[in-house]
Amino acid sequence: YDDCKDKHSLLASMLSVLNLHADPVLAGVNIRFNSAVPSPTSFNHLITHLSLNGKDVWLDSTAENGAWNTLLKPIRDRDVLLISASTTAVVAHTPVDLPYPQTTTTSLVGTLDKDLTSDSKFTFVLHGDDELVFRSILRSVSPSDYGTFIQRVMAGMGFGGTTSGPEIVNLDDPSQPLQLAFHYHRVKEKDWGENRITAAEDEG
Repeated sequence: YDDCKDKHSLLASMLSVLNLHADPVLAGVNIRFNSAVPSPTSFNHLITHLSLNGKDVWLDSTAENGAWNTLLKPIRDRDVLLISASTTAVVAHTPVDLPYPQTTTTSLVGTLDKDLTSDSKFTFVLHGDDELVFRSILRSVSPSDYGTFIQRVMAGMGFGGTTSGPEIVNLDDPSQPLQLAFHYHRVKEKDWGENRITAAEDEG
């Protein structure tokens, strides 16, 4: 429940047990950074940097929901101030992309009866920025409220049916894609008309 500075200090202490030295990095989220005009107001967040096997590793312990070396989108591709205990502070640049390809897969298997009632199994597999957002939200949602959460997500996407039986897979394993699966039920709406498709007339 502490802020980014406290969480960096804790993370750096934990890494030191492994003989890994971590430096604090000042970053500005939604703030324009101008290296020609130094100002403390350019920064409102603190992340962590270390070198491992000659490669840069960027960590944000505040997010709490990403895989190793993963930064949230507002922190990526930004000029930051890396404060090293051994050398002068320098302006560095965070990675542009996530350390893995972003993918989103949607699977729908279902039936449609003669009355146009649909019963389906939806499965979303998320690996990327959307995944990080969902992980952050789901960490604050009780498992008993997963159904309500999924229902609101589907409503926000324009689906008017009802959901049930939510299954959340790999929520506590950020090294694996997040999977959301649930049953979806929808009956025919009265304003759907005669369920006919009218071809446009060729006026030429």
